[in-house]
Amino acid sequence: MVTSLLRPPPRKSAAPAPWAAAVAVAALVAAVPAAAAWRVEVTPEVTARVEASDNVNFASTDRDALSDLSLWFEPALSWSLDRGDWRLEGRSREQVERFVEHDELDGSEPGHRVSLTWRPTPRLTLSLSEDFQRTRNLQDLFAAGAVVTERTRVTTNEAEASLTYQPTERWSLTASYTNYDSQSENPRFFDYLLHMVQASASRGLTERLGLTVGANLQDYDFNPTPGSRSRFFTRNYGLFAGIGYQGSERLDLTLQVGGRLTEQTVRFAVLDASRFPARLREEQDTTSNLASTLSLRATYRFERGEARLDLSQDLTASAGSQGTLERRTARLAARRWLSPDWRVDGAVVYSANKSDTTSNLVVGRDTRAWTLTGGLHYRITDHLEAGLTLRRLRQHDTNLGTRVRRSTAMVSITGRWPKLL
Repeated sequence: MVTSLLRPPPRKSAAPAPWAAAVAVAALVAAVPAAAAWRVEVTPEVTARVEASDNVNFASTDRDALSDLSLWFEPALSWSLDRGDWRLEGRSREQVERFVEHDELDGSEPGHRVSLTWRPTPRLTLSLSEDFQRTRNLQDLFAAGAVVTERTRVTTNEAEASLTYQPTERWSLTASYTNYDSQSENPRFFDYLLHMVQASASRGLTERLGLTVGANLQDYDFNPTPGSRSRFFTRNYGLFAGIGYQGSERLDLTLQVGGRLTEQTVRFAVLDASRFPARLREEQDTTSNLASTLSLRATYRFERGEARLDLSQDLTASAGSQGTLERRTARLAARRWLSPDWRVDGAVVYSANKSDTTSNLVVGRDTRAWTLTGGLHYRITDHLEAGLTLRRLRQHDTNLGTRVRRSTAMVSITGRWPKLL
């Protein structure tokens, strides 16, 4: 009953494309030998978008903003193999973006995700996943007290393994390991590697109330000054507790609080002139800090739509040399079907980031940002949808004295053929 509230009004189904049968036969012939035991699903998807922006490079008001029109195209393919106890699924996409006047910003980036789920028994689940993404992001580079915004290619790879055991209907135990690697093609931006181990236990107290407690260990390794011999290692020991409450079939609430001990080690090279010839030797400095986290999510489902509120706060010593860091975010998003074919959505996002540092390697920041987004979407057929999206961004950094204002209008059309095979 809950999911029916989010489902758009029924619409008469269109006849399948005439070439669908040929594609299905070709795919099934090349499928796994025991095809009868597996359920195969293939969903192709194509999105084309035209985007106009008055500040493509996210320039502050004291710099020249680039206005341009970009053409964005993304073909994607989702697939799955399901046998009941085994499920293998994945998604591949290719993002192609072309600018009318600034071809130096053009890019073509791939992305892939694969996950495997195995349930040897009704109470035991093993999951493995790998997520590879390559994007061309705009990043801020701080040097000599100045801020420079550049677009650079970033490659991320995330691998995760988790094991879930349900000894009873009310209890659930989960252990997981995550490896996350981020690399930039620009030598002036740092790369980093994250290892995380987490364990949690969840119990349903009543039909509407549940409790989760857990612990995690995170290891960061990165070099904030490429080309130097300095390295930063951060280890976080975290504890968290969460509570989930379903007030009704329309309302869900989730609250999580946590604490974290951060140990930060800096390894750097110093010149040893006590002997001849002088040599570089490695030294290190370690500091410890306590941190606290808080997050709240509220979801309300109404007829033909839903609204969601997300609040979070993180008061911690950040990885690297940024000292004390305060992060606060608030997001309110909603969507609603006006008719079987028309849908509207919108979101308001506020974020505040403040860092205090005594290091000369990183500039302290005090940034506040607002983002307003509104969209109107029309379902042309069961497989085609067109949309218009407007977005406004305002960002202010009081420490650097920079202000960024950006307006964007996007027209898109998406074709999706679920379960084509």
